[in-house]
Amino acid sequence: MSVWSEPGGFGEGELAGFSDAGQAFFHHEGEVLQSSKVRDDEDAVAALLREAVLPPDIGFLVGRGIATEVLYQAKTIADECGGYAADILIERGFVTSEGYYRALADELGVPFLKLKDLKPEPNLVLKFTRSDLPGLAVLALESRGEGMEFAMAPRPASIAEVLRRAKSDVRVRARLSIASPDSLRRAVAIHGAVRGLEAARPEYSAARLRGRSGPAGTLRAAMLVLMLAALVVFAPRVLMGLAAALFIIGSAARFCAGLHEGREHPLRRGKTPGEADWPPYTVLVPLYREAAVVADLIAALQRLDYPPDLLDIKLLVEEDDRETREALTRHLPGPSFQVVVVPPGGPRTKPKALSYAMRFARGELVTVFDAEDRPDPDQLRKCARLFASGPPSLGGVQARLAVDHAQETFFTRQFALEYATLFDILLPWMSNHRLLLPLGGTSNHFRRRALDDCGGWDPHNVTEDIDIGIRLVRDGWQMVTVASTTWEEAPLTFSAWLNQRVRWHKGWLQTWLVHMRRPGQLWRDLGPTNFLVTVLLFAGTATALIAHPLFIGLVALYAIDHKLMPQLGGLADLTMMGAGAISLVAGYGAAVFAMQRAARLRRLHVRLGDWLALPVYWLLMSLAFAIAVVELVWRPDHWRKTRHGVARGRLKHGLRRPRE
Repeated sequence: MSVWSEPGGFGEGELAGFSDAGQAFFHHEGEVLQSSKVRDDEDAVAALLREAVLPPDIGFLVGRGIATEVLYQAKTIADECGGYAADILIERGFVTSEGYYRALADELGVPFLKLKDLKPEPNLVLKFTRSDLPGLAVLALESRGEGMEFAMAPRPASIAEVLRRAKSDVRVRARLSIASPDSLRRAVAIHGAVRGLEAARPEYSAARLRGRSGPAGTLRAAMLVLMLAALVVFAPRVLMGLAAALFIIGSAARFCAGLHEGREHPLRRGKTPGEADWPPYTVLVPLYREAAVVADLIAALQRLDYPPDLLDIKLLVEEDDRETREALTRHLPGPSFQVVVVPPGGPRTKPKALSYAMRFARGELVTVFDAEDRPDPDQLRKCARLFASGPPSLGGVQARLAVDHAQETFFTRQFALEYATLFDILLPWMSNHRLLLPLGGTSNHFRRRALDDCGGWDPHNVTEDIDIGIRLVRDGWQMVTVASTTWEEAPLTFSAWLNQRVRWHKGWLQTWLVHMRRPGQLWRDLGPTNFLVTVLLFAGTATALIAHPLFIGLVALYAIDHKLMPQLGGLADLTMMGAGAISLVAGYGAAVFAMQRAARLRRLHVRLGDWLALPVYWLLMSLAFAIAVVELVWRPDHWRKTRHGVARGRLKHGLRRPRE
């Protein structure tokens, strides 16, 4: 068991620098800074200890709260072992790493920066390289005036040279700050998590949709809102005609998927791994204010049937979430489990935490679970076999998600039917036809190489699952489903359901805006079939959610009093009304057909009232979509939190599996 923020110290080949920042720090306008001996105005005993007896890496600690005999002992041990006295003092707890570097900053007369104060220069490539001094860690900071400023965390081997050079020229000290290696590394890691995709592949990043990244992003989102409003107000015929066409196409797809009944056709290429050939597997579990479900979560993860020495479970928790961190500390069972503390900075979203944690993941395969998840114990083995037997282009596998307390409330029953239809009917059918898959937010399994290739998760997209699935396919990776279930907790109340649904709709809009920046390129990347699939998934869903209340409104007016209904004027209006009526019948009919098939597979008990309430449920989704459209402009990064651990009727693990 361990609780950590990241591995300590700078390893071989990981000494910090940006474009040879270490060289740049000690050169000014092309001239090498010359040194001169500068002696501190201290008493003679302290000076003697510093310069004649104690090594430079601990000499400046004299008079700073550590007994002189302790410093002598550290020097003696270092001489005998061939190490550095500073490392011995820190390892044995006589001084913390932060205290050591704070003392060094005080010795040099320069600022000491904590993590929250470290803001890397965004225009420099985030890459650790060797600088001109051994063990010198340098980070270029955002410019706050003339000239570049640096934060430094020198290792003991370079302390003497740093002291000599920094004290010899006031220009150096004016540009220098000191930080601990831990803070420096974490600053680089969090900056990479927040800005990595934007820097490497800006065309895939939703950051440019945000208002604070420039007026273009806000303008684009605002234009989308105005276009949707204009369709409703000024061109209802166009909107309803388009919606009718998309409704009918989507209904046909649901009907075909319902006939298919979710049968899997696993890939059969290559060899499945033997007991000695299982790849390392990283499990990422983002948590925020989830203390109530920690015990159940750990128990579910302990049931995973995978070689323990190859299992790398990382529980991701925000730095200020003390309650969850304490709960994790109480329940962590063994070395396979590690807590990764995500530093502040950037949007507080699930994909940011995932991107940060990937710096410390050691698996060749990577999966994501949510706090309330209870995956089938053999899910990792099934996915590992699928990756081994599939082609090298197989980049991701989506497991099935199911609700294990469906009968608790109206919303849990509707949610369970949605999940059963999507994950047990639609996605397996799409997978078998090699179509682009709208991934779920959990239980998606990836090759590490595929994640690295597509740039990883976008921290600014609140439906990171949909986005990364599209990017993988655009980059040539294949996605399939697997017949393994992860049990989840559905929202119990309207407010909880609304929070989740608004976040989903907003993320879908974000993803659509990002990938439609260059429609021609999207067509070339995906191919005609998958391009049309994305149109149905995004534009079709949005259009249907807008037009559905209009259809229902017209039907309601006619039912109350046909005289209240707008008078039809000509063939166009009659055609529109006919298409609308057909699309309503087809949409509800196909949905009910697919849901019945899914309910039978999941053995869900569906009440007559659940079918009759389907129009109301769809109207609520239209309401959530309207809120999401507004929030896309004003709060694009806001993550509407779903509270877990409140369900009363969750079933025991392993019950109600689908009939294969």
